[in-house]
Amino acid sequence: MAVKSAVGLNNKIFMRNYAADRMGHKIDGKIDDISDMEYNRISNDYLEDLGDELDLISEDHTDMDFDLSQGVLTLNTKNGTYVINRQPPNKQIWLSSPISGPNRYDLINGKWASLRDNGRLTDLLSHELSQTYNDTIELQLEN
Repeated sequence: MAVKSAVGLNNKIFMRNYAADRMGHKIDGKIDDISDMEYNRISNDYLEDLGDELDLISEDHTDMDFDLSQGVLTLNTKNGTYVINRQPPNKQIWLSSPISGPNRYDLINGKWASLRDNGRLTDLLSHELSQTYNDTIELQLEN
């Protein structure tokens, strides 16, 4: 099993103790190798851009409400509450969805993607919000 390590805050070593995704595909070199500072910028930008998109969408869907605070975006919809938050030690974004449940997203080729099913976070949110509101909702996010 391959081990990827990085020196983090206070010179602590963080390790990812896996070399394959849940489907058995090798992931060595698949996850973007970014610094803590890059992760912070990219993940914060993603959540802020997502908030901007949700703000526009909520103009047409008044029963949608969201809050972004300290790296946690909470989205209330008519089908339940989403929680999307940064996980700096793992350089991931975690999702809790009332429809599809929990999932973790790594930065892969510049996109937040799941090693579980290779799905992109933006695509999943667009799909689930479209289902929830019986409307075509396509989030326009770069990551």
